[in-house]
Amino acid sequence: MTKSDNNILTLNEFYMIYSTVTKFPYMDENRAAFLFTTDYDAQSFVKSHEDTRIEKKRYYTAEELCTVLNKFGFVMIHLNLEGKDIEAVIDKNYVKRNFYNPELSANILLLKQTKKKIYMRKISKCFFIVPLQIDNGLEVPKIKYAYATLPGIEGYFYLAFTDLTEYNLWVNKAKGKWGPVKMSFKDVMNICKKENMLINSMTLQVVLSHDMLRLARKSDTEED
Repeated sequence: MTKSDNNILTLNEFYMIYSTVTKFPYMDENRAAFLFTTDYDAQSFVKSHEDTRIEKKRYYTAEELCTVLNKFGFVMIHLNLEGKDIEAVIDKNYVKRNFYNPELSANILLLKQTKKKIYMRKISKCFFIVPLQIDNGLEVPKIKYAYATLPGIEGYFYLAFTDLTEYNLWVNKAKGKWGPVKMSFKDVMNICKKENMLINSMTLQVVLSHDMLRLARKSDTEED
């Protein structure tokens, strides 16, 4: 994001396009976000893109916008200034220092938005934040992983998170002492075994069934 882009952003109110599926900023398959200065242009975009809506018009700072969009894995911002399109790359210099996992976050959003299997395959190459407990009161320490059950659905849903922000939303309300551990997809598969996974249980709530996990692992093995 150039100095000129920053000035355009901070001096104008924008409508941001949101997804009605994910409930977060709308991401296209180029991982771009869309902001408009006029209601007409925003409405035109929504009419031509399914499952989108317009967020209330407001001012954004470069730091706020780049931090939020980087967390979700966006790489581009399309600013539409009274019909004129401006492409801005998300500048990491504006991103507040924190633990983010943009690759997993982007592929999770796109999987939920598009339902395309390719994003499941990409998820298998990412890492996850998994909560665990270690019981040292036994002769051999026992590791416990967090899981949930969902109404009307059989089986367990082991919890995983894209980043520490999402993890903290959960752990601040969880019972017991938990710690976050960074794990590969293969490690997560070993935990789930024949069960399912629930990602970002406090916000996006993406369920990856055992069949989906198995398919992603198979595809990943075949590519290797």
